[in-house]
Amino acid sequence: MVGSEELQAFDLLLWLGSGREVSLRCGRSQPTISRYAHRAAERLDLNMFKKDGQWQINGLAPFLAMERHTHQLNRLLGREPLRIEAAAVSGPRLLDPCPKGWICGRRNQINLPHSLGLLRDRVIDA
Repeated sequence: MVGSEELQAFDLLLWLGSGREVSLRCGRSQPTISRYAHRAAERLDLNMFKKDGQWQINGLAPFLAMERHTHQLNRLLGREPLRIEAAAVSGPRLLDPCPKGWICGRRNQINLPHSLGLLRDRVIDA
């Protein structure tokens, strides 16, 4: 099983793309974020690597979907902040400031297919 902070660091790093961005949203140091993310990857038997500026994972992840489902249910029940993404054009208008109880994406990236995959994989909630 992957702990809440570990999976949060892992998924937010995949979503936001940098330890600095994750650190700003979670209030944890970059080394802590990195340690948690790599611990989650190790427990899930996955490899994390950067390709074309985006974090990717490699390996079979039979338990990752189940873990994400459980952690998303905790977010939906109000136990953790929800996650929201918006396109670069609409993000500054819709998500500035970020709604209370949510973690907002970077709002300056144009990468809709990546965002839809993250939504489908339960990394983000809206």
